[in-house]
Amino acid sequence: MTKRYYKYEETHQTFNGVKHKRCTKCKRWKEESEFCKNRARKEGLKIYCKGCNNAYSLKLRRKNRKGKKARVYLRFEDRLRREVEQLSKKLSQAELIIDIQK
Repeated sequence: MTKRYYKYEETHQTFNGVKHKRCTKCKRWKEESEFCKNRARKEGLKIYCKGCNNAYSLKLRRKNRKGKKARVYLRFEDRLRREVEQLSKKLSQAELIIDIQK
């Protein structure tokens, strides 16, 4: 599918003195206050309205979360114990390598 580039005149209009923008996802005309900010764009607004943007980001988060384990938060003592165990394993491996090289 090719990317569609919209001209400013196609997506922006003024109705009764209020600026409106067309959402490229749901194709509805909405007030500019219903769009999130995006400093990288010329007009400073995202191309999707807040509702479409929220649905899109939720879909992405759910897609990216599949197959990942939940993060485990450890207390300080447990983290310290885990780090000490990992360092002692590395140290023992390094000692073995030194003994082999001699």
